[in-house]
Amino acid sequence: SAASDVYKRQDPAVRNFDRHFCGAGRAQRIGLRRIGGPPARHDQTPRCYHRTDAGRRHCLDCHGPDDRDIAPKRMSPPVGTVLILGADGFIGRHLAFGLRRQGWTVIASARRTKRLARMGFDTLPVDLTSPQAADPEFWRSKLKGVTHLVNAAGVLSAPDPIYEAVHVTAPQALYQALPAQAQGLLISAVGIDHAQTSFALFRRAGEEAALRHGISILRPGLVLGETSYGGSSLMRALAAFPLVTPVVGRGQQVFNPIHAADPVSYTHLRAHETRGNL
Repeated sequence: SAASDVYKRQDPAVRNFDRHFCGAGRAQRIGLRRIGGPPARHDQTPRCYHRTDAGRRHCLDCHGPDDRDIAPKRMSPPVGTVLILGADGFIGRHLAFGLRRQGWTVIASARRTKRLARMGFDTLPVDLTSPQAADPEFWRSKLKGVTHLVNAAGVLSAPDPIYEAVHVTAPQALYQALPAQAQGLLISAVGIDHAQTSFALFRRAGEEAALRHGISILRPGLVLGETSYGGSSLMRALAAFPLVTPVVGRGQQVFNPIHAADPVSYTHLRAHETRGNL
């Protein structure tokens, strides 16, 4: 078609990655270029219609005539097979796309996986608060061929039973069910060592469970990316104030911001440097 003749994607792994990528200034960032010419000027006319329950509409200039075939064509054997818990979250989704670009076979797990499946991922729909998620036998039947696990699941605000299920009980059952040679990584959080909030208490309990099963732990700082969540949303909101920039407290807090692509690079390089051990 005319659209596919004029436009191409340099990296099909990010095609329709998220509705936030479509709109002003996004097309150039995700590699949409005019063949034989300068980058496409989609940032001038942000017109794109996304999937809805009523049906499927899309902008041919932005997505091409058909965006169903979105997984990259693999030309070499996969690096490994990684199961990502919380793959529909802010960090989890960046991990899923980033590791797939690095050559991993990604199994994306979340409570709702329909959208992830449309993005070309193999999916494992699991509600971590359900009783079956606390049973190692349930997980054992899902882990055939899995060589690595990245646990990026978590909740910021919830009743204590939900905190315990998502951060402790379900992950612990999964760790018990991992194949003997499989390696794991838990994406945790900074600032939880001495805090007495429910989030911090159950995060620490989740880390203890991970360490008992030989799972490595990564505590990223403030994670920034195209979209925002939690602390990054707060910082963006404060920065958007006109004339003056409000601060939290005295404004002397120290933090170490990283980009959402950094955990991807760490996970991939760590697996190679330690011969598969995260």
